[in-house]
Formats: sequence, C-alpha cells, structure tokens
Amino acid sequence: MKIQNVIFPQPDGSPEPLSSRLWDIDLVDGVVESIQPAGRPVDATDTDVTKDNVASHLLLPTLCHPHLHLDKAYLLTSGCCGADDDSDGVDHPDYSDLLPQTGSFAEALATTRVAKTRFTAADLRRRGLQLLATSFAQGVTDARVFVEVDAQAAGRGTVAVVVTRDLQQLFRGQLAVQVCAFAQEVLFTGAAGAANRAAMEDVLAADHRNGAASLASSASSASEPTQTIAVLGATPYVEATRAQSLQNIDWAVATALQYGLHLDLHLDYNLTEYTGDGSREDAANEPLIFALLEALIRHKWTERARHTGTGGRGSKTQTTTRTVVVGHMTQLTCLPPAQLTRLAAIIRDSRLPVYFVGLPTSDLYMMGRPPPGPAAAASTAPHTIPRGTLPIPALIRDYGLQACLGVNNVGNAFTPHGTGDPLQLACWGVGLYHAGTGPDAHLLYGAVSWRARAAIGIEAGDTLVD
Repeated sequence: MKIQNVIFPQPDGSPEPLSSRLWDIDLVDGVVESIQPAGRPVDATDTDVTKDNVASHLLLPTLCHPHLHLDKAYLLTSGCCGADDDSDGVDHPDYSDLLPQTGSFAEALATTRVAKTRFTAADLRRRGLQLLATSFAQGVTDARVFVEVDAQAAGRGTVAVVVTRDLQQLFRGQLAVQVCAFAQEVLFTGAAGAANRAAMEDVLAADHRNGAASLASSASSASEPTQTIAVLGATPYVEATRAQSLQNIDWAVATALQYGLHLDLHLDYNLTEYTGDGSREDAANEPLIFALLEALIRHKWTERARHTGTGGRGSKTQTTTRTVVVGHMTQLTCLPPAQLTRLAAIIRDSRLPVYFVGLPTSDLYMMGRPPPGPAAAASTAPHTIPRGTLPIPALIRDYGLQACLGVNNVGNAFTPHGTGDPLQLACWGVGLYHAGTGPDAHLLYGAVSWRARAAIGIEAGDTLVD
C-alpha cells in the first residue's frame, strides 16, 4: 500500500516548518517499508492517483503510557451493583463501600489498601483487559503498567503479577506491556514495612528465577532472561519519617541494580516550599529527589545499569542504561529557579538517565486542597489554589530535563475521572501549560509519544512490540 503526500512532525529542535516537505511511504503488512520524497505534486484530476491520496496526510508516532496503574483501574465502577459471577464462576468483588467521601489522598490510600485485599484473578483480568483494549484503540502501542506487591495484596501481589503476565502475552504484537512491581505501601516503617519488603523481595526473586530457568531451557539465542517484571517501583514519601524514606530510596536503587531492572519512584508528592537557604528547618524540606540522585551516584547507576539487548521489530543489538523515572514530583513547582538549575546540573554532570513524568489528571485532583472543614475552606480564596503539577514544557525547554506526561490512574479514588486517553491529556496541556503554539503542540505530542517511550527505556525508532 502506498500513501502519498505524507507530512511528518519535524525532529525536536528542528527549525524546518512542519509541512515544508512531503513524502511518499510504502506499507507492507502494516509496516513502513520505504520513505521517499514525494515525486511530484498530486493533481486531483490525475486518474493514476486515488482520491484518498490527493490530500496531505499527517503521520505520527504511536502513543505510549509511561505510567499506568493497571490493577486498580475502574474500581469506582467495578462491582458497584454487588458481586456477580463470571463465566468461570469466580466472584467479582464489590467495591461500592469504598467510594470517595472526602477525596483526600489519605482516604485514597486507605480505601485502595482495602480494595486490593479483595482482588481476584478474574476481577484483575476483566479490569486490566478493559484498560489495555481501550488504550490500544486510542493508539497506544507501549505501556509501563504498575501492579502493587505487598503483604496486604491478594497473594502478596503474586495474583496481580500473574494476571498481568497473561495480559502481556495476550496483547503481544499489538500493545507491549512493561510490568512494574510497585511498592505503594511502606517498606521500612515498623512491622508492616518489613512484611511488605519481604513480599516484594520474594516476588522479585521468584520472577528472576523463572526468567533464568526459561532462558536456560530455551533453544533460542535470546540474549536476556524472559522475566515478567522489568521495573521496580516504590513510594518513599509514604514512610513515617524522612530517615525511613531515605532507607526506602537506597533499598530501591540497590535492589533494581541487583535484578537488572529499571527504577520508577513516586516522589515528592507535596507542595512544601524549599529554598536551599541552609537553615535547619529548610533542610528538612529538601525534596527527596536530591537524595535519590545522591544514591544513584553512590551506587554507580550509570556504570552498573548498562544493558545489552534489542528493541522491537528485529532492531540491532545495542547497549543502553536502564532508566530512572520519577513521577508526580509536585514539590518541584515550589522550588526557586536556582534549585531547579542545581537539580538539572547534577543530572547532566553525572550523566544520569533520569526522567520526570507529569501526572496532571491526578495531581490537579489531589494537590492544593484547602484544609478540611467549612471555616478553613471559606478562608481560602479559590484563586490562590495552586495547580500543583509539573510544568513539563518548562522543565524541557528552560532546564534541559527529560520529561513526559502520563495518565496514572483511571476510575479510582486517586483519579475518579478521565478516559485514560494520552492524546486527550496532551490536549489538556495546551490550557494547563499555556502552550498554544506550533512548537508547543509538537512538544506536547512528544510528551505522550516518543518522550514517554524514551522514559521507559525504549530507544528512538524502536518499540517493545515485536
């Protein structure tokens, strides 16, 4: 199949106008076989050219979810009419008693903690299948999905991991699913932290053994284990003390290196001011991202997290460094330019593969809430409420940071709204970031496409899809 007069988005930083060149492309089995400059302008009266090919076509890279919670999607609408039996006779849980009452982050954590004790394989499969199928229909071909592993989750997280592995295989060749074993709960606070950490370590060790066994028994020449889990995720800010948060970070870095995993942390989900003035009070508010960078340097992440493998569609073997992604990071909106410049300098000078993921649908819902109670709410003028989400275009343009956009949650207590469509998220960015120019559109689309793909460790031109 040939498509004529195709317009491509210009490369990042290119001064060439978007529509200055037209191209003809040949497709074979849905794959671009060749790209050639358009041979000549197409005349609508030319009988050798179909009418469908007369107009210009805009050909864009596919979309990517860099941050998507698969196991807790659609909790607000799943089983709200009571439990029912699916065709396998397995009860789908009822979550109707866990609907938001205050909408607070603490409430969302608490109700989700209860919800995941009710997860069943059939329930996880139904909701996960709905989210992935919807994402594929929206143009997504790559997704990093989070599944929670802790002592409270069904099977200590193993049920969700196994179901996600099955969905990964089901969507193979259409939507590539990269699995993140995610510690939403504490890992170093009291007995609960120890139990959660043990659950995570057991799951990671078992997955590593399974991958090694699969590789040893395979007759193929694959160069890497077929592990289900590719990413370790954690949430250091949920710990009871800063010291325990620092333990969480150090453990996460060391453990990701131990198992050869990407690292993805929920970090600095607050709006606390920090100036770097050297005072003891200010130092206690230093964003945890600086501690993460110190840990990455100390553990020699750039040198030790090297990985040799291939991308999708038979691409050549290459060596890359596993990425470190930080999500939310809303505290950065409260930092002065000098501290953002310092942050960018550490990342640049240490050659750290750190990527920032803005999650505005969740952040705008959770951040900047007035204190509870009618009196407090009345004393807070609505126009003083901050947006409280990472300014992605500014981070990229003004500070040279690597950043992208993610959906995060769909239909649960953390984000009870939205469709999960990355393109819609990019459109919202026009108003959210005052980004209405042509270059803005290019940047915002990239934030849900090639920039998101780079964040989860996919090189330009590759995809996880085989």
